[in-house]
Amino acid sequence: MLQMERKDMPDTPLNPPDSSQPRALRAKRYYIVALGMFLAGLLFSLFIWHTSRKAFLKAETTRFDHYASMINTVIDEHLDDHVSILRGLRAFYNASEQVSLDEWQGYIRDLDISHHFYGTPVFAYVRYDRNSGQSVSPSASIRYDTSSPNRSSPEGPHDLFVVKYIEPFEPNRSYAELDLETIPAARAACVDSVENNQITLSDRIQLEQNNPSPPVFLLMLPVYNTGAELSTPGQRWRALQGWAITSIHIDKLLADIVEHLDTPLDIEIFDGSLEAPEFLFYDADGELHTLRTGEASAVDSHHLSSLTSLEIGGRKWLINILSLPGFTPQVGKNMPIALLVAGVLLSLLAALLVRNYGLHLDEAQLLAEKITTDLRRTEQHFHNMFRHHDAVMIQISSSEGIILDANQAASNFYGYRHDELVGKPVEKINTMPPEEVAKAREQAAAGIKHRFEFRHRLASGEVRDVEVHTSPMVQDDQLVLFSIIHDVTPRNQAQKALLESEERFRLLFETNPDPVVLARFDLGTVLDANRAFESACGLTREQTRGRPIEELGLWLDLKHLATFRSRIKDDGKVDNFEIDFRIEDEPRTGLLSARRLYLNQTDCILASLRDITLEKAAERSLQEMNRIKNEFISTAAHELRTPLSAIMGYSELLMSPEKFGEFSAEQKLDFIHEVHTHGASLTRLVDDLLDISRIESGKEIRMEFKEASLSELLTQTIKFFRIHDEQHLYRFELLGEGTEQPCVIDQHRIGQVLENLLGNALKFSPAGSEIFLTARKTSTEWILEVADQGIGMTPEQVGKMFDKFYRVDSSNTGSSGLGLGMSIVKKIIAMHNGTIEVDSALGAGTRIRVKLPCPGEDLA
Repeated sequence: MLQMERKDMPDTPLNPPDSSQPRALRAKRYYIVALGMFLAGLLFSLFIWHTSRKAFLKAETTRFDHYASMINTVIDEHLDDHVSILRGLRAFYNASEQVSLDEWQGYIRDLDISHHFYGTPVFAYVRYDRNSGQSVSPSASIRYDTSSPNRSSPEGPHDLFVVKYIEPFEPNRSYAELDLETIPAARAACVDSVENNQITLSDRIQLEQNNPSPPVFLLMLPVYNTGAELSTPGQRWRALQGWAITSIHIDKLLADIVEHLDTPLDIEIFDGSLEAPEFLFYDADGELHTLRTGEASAVDSHHLSSLTSLEIGGRKWLINILSLPGFTPQVGKNMPIALLVAGVLLSLLAALLVRNYGLHLDEAQLLAEKITTDLRRTEQHFHNMFRHHDAVMIQISSSEGIILDANQAASNFYGYRHDELVGKPVEKINTMPPEEVAKAREQAAAGIKHRFEFRHRLASGEVRDVEVHTSPMVQDDQLVLFSIIHDVTPRNQAQKALLESEERFRLLFETNPDPVVLARFDLGTVLDANRAFESACGLTREQTRGRPIEELGLWLDLKHLATFRSRIKDDGKVDNFEIDFRIEDEPRTGLLSARRLYLNQTDCILASLRDITLEKAAERSLQEMNRIKNEFISTAAHELRTPLSAIMGYSELLMSPEKFGEFSAEQKLDFIHEVHTHGASLTRLVDDLLDISRIESGKEIRMEFKEASLSELLTQTIKFFRIHDEQHLYRFELLGEGTEQPCVIDQHRIGQVLENLLGNALKFSPAGSEIFLTARKTSTEWILEVADQGIGMTPEQVGKMFDKFYRVDSSNTGSSGLGLGMSIVKKIIAMHNGTIEVDSALGAGTRIRVKLPCPGEDLA
């Protein structure tokens, strides 16, 4: 068997030996190394600074030279364009014998020269008119004040240099027919162009004395006769026709260049010399930067400059291009010094780190020894805790699944000794298939899963539910699974019991025949309802869930709902709370019982409703029957007492002559007649009771059907009532044919019907009123009607008049009777296959109509 070997660790670490001298020596060495690292880093940083600075200056110089070359090229191209257009103008003029003003202007406009050539405000043709008294070459006679390049008046006769054509014309109208002889600088340029046979650029000219605009240069090209010999100046003067001239505004010429510069540069142009500011005729930024020594220099030592010369029309322009502040990017300018500072700081930091490492090396060694001792003590503490902890703990080999170690709690739980448990394959105690156990072990070793639920078999054979928490750890170069095992059998049993209880609750909830609803206590919203609730209320669960109970429209009186909520809040339960509710607009009565409970941490109400509408109706019927019974007993006693009292009284009079004296024969006959009358009343009362008893027991009333004359029965009955009731007027009417024909009836029972109908009319009609009996014979039936002018009945009374024991006036002071007559009448009429109808209104009397089939089959 495998068993982990444990070695006890000492409780306190060993004291380290004294090493103060080696520590001082090591500290000095680290100090020297740190200083050397700092110096090496400083030298390397200086080298990087020098190299990066040179590279940056070279890149900036190259960029500046590119801009300067581009500017010089653009200026040269612009001036070459002016020379080309002058050559074109001369060729155009030479192509025709005579060029008119319109042709000249049309040519200029077609070329749209003024829009394509910068700094060219005007194009002109100057005609040359030779003075006849002058020599061929006018150069010898030129005399003018060179101190002023502007207009002056020459002395004596002279040649004419007249502006013949000019375009655009309108803004330059004042120059038309102008004699350039009056402008010495212009005349000198004209003469030089012929003498040297080349394009000539004049000196700066201020065309108008009072015009503050900057001066211009005139670029002119001689125009000769076509085919003339031009070898000598004299030949050229003789062949000269005039000059093609264009003006150059240097500010406008360079405006496009300056406008499109995207970097700070200054352009300064001098006419022939740098020696004096007077030679400067263009400055882009308006501030002179070129040194007065005549040399082109940058603004300061950090800026760049480029001086070039440009030959045009016999003149030399000096173009000095200088970089201004902002040309060099600040980031690039500061980059070398930033690299130097960063290198110095990094060198210093490295030196400090090395120095600190040397200073704290011994402390680190002591700390490592202390940590090692603490780790050993912790391991010993863990081992002791593992051995003596109450929780079940085992250590399993992750590769083989062998139990490597187990604590005492594990031995107690599984029922094995420690030496029996150690070395046992975990599959021996795990009831799962071996391949599933191996898979779970792999998941735990990989850290994929840490919690498992198994069923473990104990030494006794009992199987327990366990929850295993496993973590992988390395021990003695071996991957071990450290597992803590909890017995969860009681918990699972409790959960199972809870699930079974919930299932029973669900079954009781669903199968309860009474409507049951589950609602939130705080909001009153429905959470669930059973099938009986759906059937009874006509609402599905989806229609009720989430809705407040009062919105379902079931409560007839919301005050009852408030009372119910108050009681369930105070007592936590309600039993048999009677309420009125509504189902499909039909009022119902029920008993509401409820309990307050918590489900899923929610305060709920479980309420059931039992519909007792039928029970309440039966209860009311019983109460009504009890009331009717009591009234019947009281009425029957009264009805029996009255005739019995009369019979007893008259009998006593006849039986005790010694006490009451002798009576005459006529008086005795009257007494006997009264006794007979009251006896007959008792007989009818008893007959009614017997008839109703037979009806209640399900037996039929005895009927004796035979042929009888209904008209004769009607006549005898009305005669009887007329004799015995003198307070009412009886009217009898017999209608129809064949009234004498007999009918198959029970004569006694039909007589009983007539007596009841006429007797009721007598009881409820005031004295002196009329009672009508009408009989009509048709071919198929007899129609009998009894009408009175009595008190009448309400519709409710009409609906109850055929009920047993019902009396319109139930008090003992009302009309006599037990309330059985009309019930018996209806039964008798039904047994004759007839019908009975009642029309009555309160205060308007009553009319009762009886229909008897006659002749008919034998009903016996």
